[in-house]
Amino acid sequence: MNYKFIPNINEKSNLNLSENELIDYRIMYKHFVENILKSVINFKNIDEFIVNNHYIIPTMDDLEYNFYHRFSILNSRYLFLRNNIYIERLNEHELKNLKNNPTYEFFTKTYKKVLFDQEGKDAYTFYGSALPKNSVKSNSLIFEFAYDLKKISSMEQYNQISEVKKYIINLINNIQNKMGIPISFIEYNAIPDIFISEETDDLQIVDLI
Repeated sequence: MNYKFIPNINEKSNLNLSENELIDYRIMYKHFVENILKSVINFKNIDEFIVNNHYIIPTMDDLEYNFYHRFSILNSRYLFLRNNIYIERLNEHELKNLKNNPTYEFFTKTYKKVLFDQEGKDAYTFYGSALPKNSVKSNSLIFEFAYDLKKISSMEQYNQISEVKKYIINLINNIQNKMGIPISFIEYNAIPDIFISEETDDLQIVDLI
């Protein structure tokens, strides 16, 4: 298999953009894609499922430094789109389309090179340390189920997490079925993997900022 670790987000590009401009365009593309995803399924259903079942699953309190959570518009406190956003791969014409009036056709033409880490059915990327649980298909939309494991205090809550995970996987499978785009699923619980240094987070969530 062809494995690839998450690179620094700043790839070589012919675009003459400052770091802040790149971040702005990443946010713009992220919102563009997430609006399309929201037209396919209702992500609010996840939070409503948790509330209606009286589950107690602590949310992550990391909006100040987590790009993927802070700028999400999926309307869920638990599920987030986790793909890196390679704006550097767009050309100037595509960048203008993104800024002015992006269409679904623009999405179909650009999402693979902007959101996928690399091509190939056997290509995998690690989101975190090189452990099987952190490995996802590079050419897929990656969804992250986030919760604060440090605040879990009972086996009942662990069981609730398992139930919510099943619900989420069934929900996002609808995207794969309706849009024909491969889906990957990972968890983020704010607990570093064993033997990982204190400087290395469970997920590399601050690449962009």
